[in-house]
Amino acid sequence: MKSFYVEGLFVTQKGIQNARQRGEIPSGNFEIYTKTVWALDADDAIRIATQDIHGGEWMDGPKVSNSSEEKRMRDFGAPELPGLRDSKHKKR
Repeated sequence: MKSFYVEGLFVTQKGIQNARQRGEIPSGNFEIYTKTVWALDADDAIRIATQDIHGGEWMDGPKVSNSSEEKRMRDFGAPELPGLRDSKHKKR
């Protein structure tokens, strides 16, 4: 098994029910999904993530990758917030 990072935006089951009744999805029923999933392949990771949202529906995604958002941003050289550096750095 390999680890896959699954990211996406989904509507909760309650939001889907509200959409059927009112015709629109209240903004409080959107949730972000970011999780590391152990799976055999990317399709299996999507299946596990879909089960994990408990009846919700994907709005954007799911996107499956082999590296986390944190790793991608560090490799890209994006600025970091103060105080979040590794303990390897010396303070003066």
